[in-house]
Amino acid sequence: MIRRPPRSTLSSSSAASDVYKRQMLPQVLKEAGYKTHAIGKWHCGFPTLRHTPTYRGFDSFLGYWHWGEEYTEHVFPPYYDSAKCRGVDMTNATGRRLDPVLTAGSTRSADLFLDQAEQIIAAHPKDHPLYLYLALQNAHDPYEEAPVELTRKYPEEHNVFRRNFSAIVTEMDDAVGRLVFTLKKHDLWEDTLLWFNADNGGELVHPDLSGCNASCSTPACCGGAGNNSPLRGGKFTLWEGGLRVPAFAYSPSAKLIPRWRRGQEWHGLMHTSDLFETFAQLAGIEDSHGTDGHRLWSVIQNGHASSRTEIIHQAYNQYSNGSCTAADLSSPYVPSCGVAFTQWPYKLVVGFGGDDRHVPLPPDAPKAMSKSAPCVETPCLFDIENDPSEEHDLASVEERRVQRLVDRLKELSAPECLPQPPDSLTPAPSDAECDMVHRTGAYLPWQKDEIDL
Repeated sequence: MIRRPPRSTLSSSSAASDVYKRQMLPQVLKEAGYKTHAIGKWHCGFPTLRHTPTYRGFDSFLGYWHWGEEYTEHVFPPYYDSAKCRGVDMTNATGRRLDPVLTAGSTRSADLFLDQAEQIIAAHPKDHPLYLYLALQNAHDPYEEAPVELTRKYPEEHNVFRRNFSAIVTEMDDAVGRLVFTLKKHDLWEDTLLWFNADNGGELVHPDLSGCNASCSTPACCGGAGNNSPLRGGKFTLWEGGLRVPAFAYSPSAKLIPRWRRGQEWHGLMHTSDLFETFAQLAGIEDSHGTDGHRLWSVIQNGHASSRTEIIHQAYNQYSNGSCTAADLSSPYVPSCGVAFTQWPYKLVVGFGGDDRHVPLPPDAPKAMSKSAPCVETPCLFDIENDPSEEHDLASVEERRVQRLVDRLKELSAPECLPQPPDSLTPAPSDAECDMVHRTGAYLPWQKDEIDL
């Protein structure tokens, strides 16, 4: 369940005492008779058992708790990060039992996750519908070295980071192919809808590569190898390169996707918070569940206009004071002093929006960030339907529209919501959390639940 605006932040280590009270999609689908399974990234908190997947609607879970883990050793934090404690972040859970996976240290996560998916599909009872959530780690930091047989497919790519990134994406493509093959093998493909979407834009190469060298070639020193051209910005930013992501849906079933719709694009506005209601609608669940999401499956299916017209990208909060300090501007990755809001087709950006570069594909060199961050001194307004690259600021000729959007965003932001804290990407674990890691060798829930489960 996702509500607007976000009134609290949630990290993997966050207790977020009431988050487990919010109904999640697998709980609703389970009530409708679905078998539900989660594989891969969780990143929704795990301080107690009731925060974890199999206590929130999933029949099983194989995956990791944090934003990432090492692709092969399955350790968090990744090798290049300093850490208060370091341990295995891979858990296998069924029902009420959670077990750390301490013996998978030679298997890449893509293979581990697809092996699990194949087992689930092979054992699935055909008299029940299936919901399988598969969050592959590709292509996410730490961007570990891809298998050599995949990097060899890109001999013309001279940039070593881009070649490895391309190979990691190919590994993901192969994994999706394995999934489809398995569904076909077990006669589940004909009535399946495959939905694929990214969660954010690609991570850009650092604007300053002076620290990227043979002694430090990690994302911390070099950045990523993603590319969002021709869009501006990337992951961690409020620009379209960080927010506008690809998605597709496929099914061999003409009932799910009519023949006349195949190969077509849908240009309606959609936000990740719409997935709950959209999938509930797809499953034939009529009741609304009190979310702020829109039911969009029928309009996507039939090529109609979206009922969504607004998206809050970052709400006003106590850091949104109309100016940005030197500390705010020091990191292009956490634009805490900025806000952004789309009321289609216009997008408002006020304050620091993060790394504002238009980064070309290699071998072209990355550009430097603007010397003076746009939108800090005065708001920016873009027509992102006709100008998705956000190159033409219309604020000076659309002053009334800017004010209307500012007023609307302030209305939607009330009561004041909390910003992402400075350490939100990798919050420091508590002593109790590290004690669990030291005792078991792995990350597991470390707090006792207040009630019996």
